[in-house]
Amino acid sequence: MSYHHKILVYTCMAIALFQKLTISQDKGENFSTIGLDAGYFLPYGEWNQHRYAQGIDQFGGGYYISGVFSYRFQPRLGALAYAFYSPIDVSDWEKYAQKQGDTITASAYATGMLLGMQIYLLEQKPNLLSLDLNWGWIYLSGKETFEEFSYHYDFLQSSLAVSLGIVYSVLLSENFAFALTARGFYVFKGINYSDGESFDVIMLPVTAGIRYVF
Repeated sequence: MSYHHKILVYTCMAIALFQKLTISQDKGENFSTIGLDAGYFLPYGEWNQHRYAQGIDQFGGGYYISGVFSYRFQPRLGALAYAFYSPIDVSDWEKYAQKQGDTITASAYATGMLLGMQIYLLEQKPNLLSLDLNWGWIYLSGKETFEEFSYHYDFLQSSLAVSLGIVYSVLLSENFAFALTARGFYVFKGINYSDGESFDVIMLPVTAGIRYVF
């Protein structure tokens, strides 16, 4: 079974499961939100480790910002769209190179846009707990400069990605809410070296943000 088929099957199973587990009895109202989140992400797995410098992380965590739009069209379901940007920390690799007598300057970032659905698990006003499942495209890029030479990290790839997030929101007033989000991104073959070795990229951001409710 291909990656895409597995994603579709698991998503359908998750929707059915969480609809059964939803304990909210409040039908609620249709509403939209638009907001801004900021936080920090951590890498997970082997993708961030340097191939040749053993024990050195070529890529670390980084600050994370995102813009979010959601529309609740049923008591338990809504649509979600968001875009994000995150610079990726490369200081561990730069410090290692400096200890070896080389001075390099490196940079990397991740950005993307995802669309999906939001499942409302629990609503006890002013609190709301939801789960979201999303699909989209994530772009990874980076470059390194050594003396007068500069080259791009061509092994960082743009690729299909999925994400799973859990969001806790609390209504502050009629039109504003505060949101805490924990999310996981899975980027298929986000690292792809010329010799054929590849790694899936997993990013785990945690954010806090403000929502405008209308």
